[in-house]
Amino acid sequence: MTRIMVVDDDPLIRQLLMYQLGGAGYEVCVAQNGQDALQRLLLEHPDLVLLDVVMPDMSGWHVCRAIRAWSTVPIIMLTAKSAESDIISGLESGADDYISKPFSLPQLLARVEAVLRRTTPNRRPARPMPGAESAPGCSTRDPPPQPDQRPRPRRRTDSMAP
Repeated sequence: MTRIMVVDDDPLIRQLLMYQLGGAGYEVCVAQNGQDALQRLLLEHPDLVLLDVVMPDMSGWHVCRAIRAWSTVPIIMLTAKSAESDIISGLESGADDYISKPFSLPQLLARVEAVLRRTTPNRRPARPMPGAESAPGCSTRDPPPQPDQRPRPRRRTDSMAP
């Protein structure tokens, strides 16, 4: 299961994201500040980090640079700082994407999937995309299609002789 770490000092945001991401099929772990995030990252090994910028002990930009010093885990900044210079600072710090609060849940989920698709080879989405069940060979429950087996030619037997 894909694990996402949510790093935000606001308990309501953490709770909302835990509920929404969990409902979308992700395993969610949380950190309440930058220092906690850096420690938990070593223990939790998340597949993606959602990182706030404005936190009491260290900024999300600082946390992002610290993570990038030793890890390639995908990072999406999720923050109220929405000025163009803030977005550029986030991306230059090493973030893979940047989402401003308030955010739309469908857009957040789409961006999470897009970043994971680019960074995780052979990854399947947390939930099948709508309509995938009806496409042949696309169901996550069906076995992969097998190569065509051609009928073997019949052997000629004495009963078939003229």
